Amino acid sequence: MGCGSDVQGGAEVAELSRQSFALEATRGEVMIYSDSMASGWSESHWGSTVDSAAIATVHRGKNAISVTFDEASAGLALVSSSAIDASTYDTVRFWIHGGASGGQDVSLLLRDGAGNFGSPVPISVPADTWKRVDIPLRALGTPAQIKEIRWIEQGGGVQPTFYLDQVSLVRKGELVIFDDAIAPDWNDWSSWDTTASISTDSSSTPAQSGTKSLSVTFDDAWAGLVLRTSPPVSASAFDVVRFWIRGDALGVQDVSLELRDGAGVYGPGVPVSAPGSTWTEIVIPLRDLGNPSQITGLRLKDTGGGSHTTFYLDQISFGQQKELMVYDDALARSWGEGESWRTTLNMAATYPGQDPDDDAKCIGVTFTAGLGGGVLTTPVPIDARRYDTLRFWINGGTTGGQQLNFYVRNGAGEAGRSVRVNPVPANWWTRIDIPITALGSPTRITSLVWREISGASQPTFYLDRIAFVRDGYPEPLATPVVGGEAVIYDDALRTGWQSWSWGTAVNTASTSPVPADGARAISARFDSKWGALALYAADAAPIDTSLYDHLRFWAHGGSVNHQNIEVFLRGVRNPDDDPNEKTDDFYDGNAIPISAQVKANQWTMVEIPIATMVTSSMGTPAVVAGVIWQDAAGTGGPGSPTFYVDRVSFVRKSAPPAMTAPTLAVNVAAGIRSISPDIYGINGHIEESDAAVLRLPVRRWGGNAVSRYNYTNNATNAGADWYFKNMSRSTSADAFVLQNERTKFVDQGELVHTKTLMTVPLIGWVAKDAEACSFPEASFGPQQSHDSNGCGNGVRAADGTPILLDIPKPPVNETPTSVRAETIFVKGWIEHLVRQHGTAAEGGVEYYNLDNEPGLWHDTHRDVHPAPVEYADYEKLTSMYAKAIKEVDRTAKTLGPVAWGWNEYFYSALDQQCPASNPDCAWWEDPQDRKKYQNKPLVQWYLEQMKKLQDADPESTRFLDYLDLHYYPEAKGLARRPAGAPSTQALRLRSTRSLWDTYYVDESWINEPIRLIPRMRKWVDQSYPGTKLAITEYNFGALDHINGALTQADVLGIFGREGLDLATLWWYSDENQPSFNLTHPAAFAFRMYRNYDGAQNGFGDISVQATSSSHERLSVYAARRSTDNALTLMVINKTGLPLTSPLDLSGFTPSGNAKVYRYGEANLNAIVNVPDVPVSNTGFTATYPANSITLLVIPGA
Repeated sequence: MGCGSDVQGGAEVAELSRQSFALEATRGEVMIYSDSMASGWSESHWGSTVDSAAIATVHRGKNAISVTFDEASAGLALVSSSAIDASTYDTVRFWIHGGASGGQDVSLLLRDGAGNFGSPVPISVPADTWKRVDIPLRALGTPAQIKEIRWIEQGGGVQPTFYLDQVSLVRKGELVIFDDAIAPDWNDWSSWDTTASISTDSSSTPAQSGTKSLSVTFDDAWAGLVLRTSPPVSASAFDVVRFWIRGDALGVQDVSLELRDGAGVYGPGVPVSAPGSTWTEIVIPLRDLGNPSQITGLRLKDTGGGSHTTFYLDQISFGQQKELMVYDDALARSWGEGESWRTTLNMAATYPGQDPDDDAKCIGVTFTAGLGGGVLTTPVPIDARRYDTLRFWINGGTTGGQQLNFYVRNGAGEAGRSVRVNPVPANWWTRIDIPITALGSPTRITSLVWREISGASQPTFYLDRIAFVRDGYPEPLATPVVGGEAVIYDDALRTGWQSWSWGTAVNTASTSPVPADGARAISARFDSKWGALALYAADAAPIDTSLYDHLRFWAHGGSVNHQNIEVFLRGVRNPDDDPNEKTDDFYDGNAIPISAQVKANQWTMVEIPIATMVTSSMGTPAVVAGVIWQDAAGTGGPGSPTFYVDRVSFVRKSAPPAMTAPTLAVNVAAGIRSISPDIYGINGHIEESDAAVLRLPVRRWGGNAVSRYNYTNNATNAGADWYFKNMSRSTSADAFVLQNERTKFVDQGELVHTKTLMTVPLIGWVAKDAEACSFPEASFGPQQSHDSNGCGNGVRAADGTPILLDIPKPPVNETPTSVRAETIFVKGWIEHLVRQHGTAAEGGVEYYNLDNEPGLWHDTHRDVHPAPVEYADYEKLTSMYAKAIKEVDRTAKTLGPVAWGWNEYFYSALDQQCPASNPDCAWWEDPQDRKKYQNKPLVQWYLEQMKKLQDADPESTRFLDYLDLHYYPEAKGLARRPAGAPSTQALRLRSTRSLWDTYYVDESWINEPIRLIPRMRKWVDQSYPGTKLAITEYNFGALDHINGALTQADVLGIFGREGLDLATLWWYSDENQPSFNLTHPAAFAFRMYRNYDGAQNGFGDISVQATSSSHERLSVYAARRSTDNALTLMVINKTGLPLTSPLDLSGFTPSGNAKVYRYGEANLNAIVNVPDVPVSNTGFTATYPANSITLLVIPGA
């Protein structure tokens, strides 16, 4: 860590958390052929002999495609049943094997959706080996759609047999220019304007990767290598240009790289240099090369005015980078200090206590007067849309406690939204991660500002490693395990591991004494008392100690025998977070003395049993984020001896314990409960064809954007979600909008027999037009952020205070954006719907949500409802508006209170307010509003009032039919997030237990059992019996990943078993999750329950008892199907290993074998019908593959 002595994490800004992503083989890839043709694809050939299930020569799996061209112009085509949107991909990828001869004359070309063919690209076919071929779509004509992929004969006659396997479309996020050869759509133009001599024959010089490199000789001064392409490459998908370079013994000097833009103009050059006789990777941000919008070429040219000895290039590409560094020891190119005020910045500060031999620097910031600001700025704006997070490390120096905000300025110099950086800890490094969205979602950023907010001068604090981070960029793979060993250091720290040592001089590339293994070792010298050599999994997956039994390393005492050193492990209880993000998450193990093994002038292998190092506080199993060697006696200081460490790893010396497969049991005579089909619902727009495939039972129209929907003009206002601005739903991004959004929504539902859940406004206001906004800067002055029309976010740029509006009272019935919408408005809307579609009983709108998340109105819709909602408001509004609905359609069902989450289940919004003088008050300790109502939880009290309302009605009308709560798991990295690291994925699978398990303590700030559905049922049974249960928004994340599919399948099984009556998954696209797609893994989870065979057959509708001895590893759900008396079993293997488990069956007599349908990581593109499983009257034993969902359909007697 730059110039720090101690390291901690812990951005105390709510929800400003790091998001990790696991690298997956399938992300950005759709498989067309792998053992067989994918669903929707077929094979066609002419003049050829083709076997699409060849077994003699296979790259992966069981089968490949063998192809023999029997005549000239023969071909093989893989054809899609419908045209594929090519914008999602950038590469055609396949593996090819040329048989014994190789060298076949074969080209690849594409046919688009209109029947047009692109340009053929020749393929080099190797002999006796498999080779991966990646061909950019732009080389194939950049089709908008792909209908067909063809391999065609180009030699004019018979060709020997060759083989294809693993054919796919891929989004690599990379454009390769040279890899063994210059890419097909790039050309060498060097000879036209320089005297450079270029050859791809590098047999005398090994390539960095592959078999060939690009050799370059500058024969004259100012010569250059020029590579060009046409049509231009759009630079919007890339951040950097990457390549490897190698020179002779003298290295490479006096060379610069330039890019040629779409107009043929070269941008600024960036110097390139490399040490002698070794390959060096060069990574240059495009913004340092002029940030061109299009690229037509690159030039590597001499800048020294003389000839050069030959040098070599390899792996030239445009790609993406995870971090765009602003400061790391020094400011990045193009960044400088801006116009700071009342503040001094020291760009080369050294914090006291840093490693004396470490010349790393940080930024010292001193607010010399109150309300000062430190500014870093760049003349080349950052495209903020390319990044998710602004990250920096901060240290409070010797005093700490500084109070400051952070914000950014956009391309126009306007300040964005401020984020509070809570008092900074003293003598401790803390990592702060701020989502770009929290800064006002700017599109361009030119300045970073740290601003003093206490009104007084502040002691110096320190900043380091300031960067823009793309959270969606794949994280490094978990530490590789080879032969039972996870290596941390071997000649260098493994990817993602860093030295975060303190009070210690560390060299991770020491060559003397001769290392124990390899060419380098780590040298360490304690230069301060209690100093430590600390290796941390900063950007790597922490070590799961259940996989290993020993820590192993080599130690050398230098010239001193038996130095007083001890080693310990640092654990992290929530390994999805940065291992140092919260001090509460740190758990140090037992310190083990190693003095006896640290011998002078010799290497000794040290092996320490992990069982002796871990403690119960580190969790079971312990997850290790750091390995630390510390000065055990506190004697470190000037003159301390050096010691050495090499080949650090975790190893398993013994065989891993065998995993006992869980036992399953199903009793068809017990646990009988009807399963409501409405639990398989989804929010938002689903195409009619997709809804038919899903047999979608119910679809919800809801969310913040519909609380103020006006059916008379088809306009709405999403409040704080989009600058408090009115907008027309007919011009929104929702593709299903036609004349009137909600009318089209209902019409589509009727076409596919999907019921509609409509949201009606209770907030009292709806949009009056499609243009107005509540906080125009023309009226209220500069604000922290604004849209392109000058509509602000309602927060003053000058001081970060909110702009307050006077909300009119009757008889005034409009605000700048909205008109009053009382019960007569809602009643008119329901009458309109009934006229168009009939009553609920007649097939019209069946369900009505009583608005959306009222506990957040004072924030989301503060321009019309700034007052926090109170207990009494829930009763009053439900009474008024539910009565209006029932007066028009007594057969319709209402759902409320539509609470946003955990806090609103128990408290009103008024309860949760803190005074400005104490914004972090413990409001829950003295909830003033709740105390007025016998201190009852809000939901319980609400249900009691709804029962009283029915009891008081002369016709005993039920005004609330469903208790409706929203639920998003609060553990970090789950809800509406990508799959994440392996630890996050495991947490996601565990988190479903919060829906039902009394003994599961939620692994979030809630930190107690949630048992959501049993809790809801208990509230209903106590306070308003007969009320049904609904969860109209939920999302566990990873919808495009097998981890999300497993979780979603588990959730749907729980809903059915626990007797939930209605549920709708929140599946809208945003920055963290894709829009609904029928081919996404989570959609297959729905299909397993609703239409597993494509013939509209699904999971049973009568739940019966099903148990597993280990629900965490293997879940099972069972239901009889009333239509044919079949018993359906859904078995979910949540582990990475196949599990063979017996299932005890009782209360059911089978009449045949079980039909088996499976979806899993082995094939993410289809539900596969696998061989039947024999079933006896007492059960059966079956194997469930790793990460799979298996449905068994057992016919009944």
